[in-house]
Amino acid sequence: MAPVPPPGVPLRRAALGLALALGCAAPAGAAEQPRTTHLEAVGSEDVRGAVTADEALALARDKARREAIRRACGTLVSAALTSVVAQQGDQTQSLTVSEASTRDEGIVIGEAWEPVQSVTLTDPATRTPFFRYTVRGRFEVAPLPEADTSLAVKLALGRQELVAGQDTLSFTVQPSEQVFAMVFNLAADEKVYPIYPNAHVKEPLRLPGQAATQLPREADPIVLRPQPAKGHKQDLERIRVIVSRRQLSPPAWGPDGAIELAEFFRWQHQRLRQEAFAQAEATYRVRAPGAGR
Repeated sequence: MAPVPPPGVPLRRAALGLALALGCAAPAGAAEQPRTTHLEAVGSEDVRGAVTADEALALARDKARREAIRRACGTLVSAALTSVVAQQGDQTQSLTVSEASTRDEGIVIGEAWEPVQSVTLTDPATRTPFFRYTVRGRFEVAPLPEADTSLAVKLALGRQELVAGQDTLSFTVQPSEQVFAMVFNLAADEKVYPIYPNAHVKEPLRLPGQAATQLPREADPIVLRPQPAKGHKQDLERIRVIVSRRQLSPPAWGPDGAIELAEFFRWQHQRLRQEAFAQAEATYRVRAPGAGR
């Protein structure tokens, strides 16, 4: 999602979020970079129902990346117990619900793809033919950089469901202390679009401590109007904010205002590991007008 000048100019692309990196694995500020792992991984996805060919390819690649990360660095699984009280009439019932979550412990900092393979299959229940896409990639996977536990940042979206061409995106960022901040969008075209800074907002984003700042600010010459990527009816969009005590420079973006996905993660692996930083991420769904939820 590339930020553009207002008024109301649609964003060029939207995003299917790639949840590849949220966690820690190596000491912050380490003098030596942790070793990386080179391996192959495969992902498959079907073109059927509401899933288009472009969406299936994106999902298959995401599965291959996740498999590479799982095999190289592992996945952290955590569980939490939540008490729920339900009342019907004069009867009260208390339930305990177990919720599990997973977090990948690595990031892909390099990848190369082989030609896509496709096969035609038949649904045994409906006897309807469908395509299955399979992708194979060669990946370089690194452990996650460790965030500074003395820093913290909260990210809250104005809304989690948006309709392309109708809704705009806004969010609030609340750091634990005065910081410099960078904001990125991880997109479905396997690129990362800087929001702060970017080609239209070049000044560093300095945020006060403890206070919640709404972004984009009224004075910022940008408007965020997400839309699904080409060939997609709906997508998951991820916003990531990274805060630090020192001003940091993001990776260089190309003529389209985007950073290659692997280059972004390589920067995070090499540069952020040397800094005191914290990050937060939030997800929302954007859909084309008329597309079902």
